Amino acid sequence: MVWFHKFEGTSTTVIRKALGIDDTGSRILYIIVFRKLEPITALSGDEFLLAWWEVVKCHRTLWKKGVHHRDVSPSNLMGYHLGS
Repeated sequence: MVWFHKFEGTSTTVIRKALGIDDTGSRILYIIVFRKLEPITALSGDEFLLAWWEVVKCHRTLWKKGVHHRDVSPSNLMGYHLGS
């Protein structure tokens, strides 16, 4: 990760409450800047296997913490080439 910022005061809770809508599931704006990533399908050999294993470990950790991605597909699995 190169940079991260949570924009306090941007929660959709305010809008939901004003409209009389349940605020369960409200969101806050985050911006996260990463180095340039490619779909892991662009990787091959050991790079692909390493990226795949990292994806599995990360998703398992997030799942255990209650974060469920729900759109795990090859185009959403990103990685970068390791330097030689």
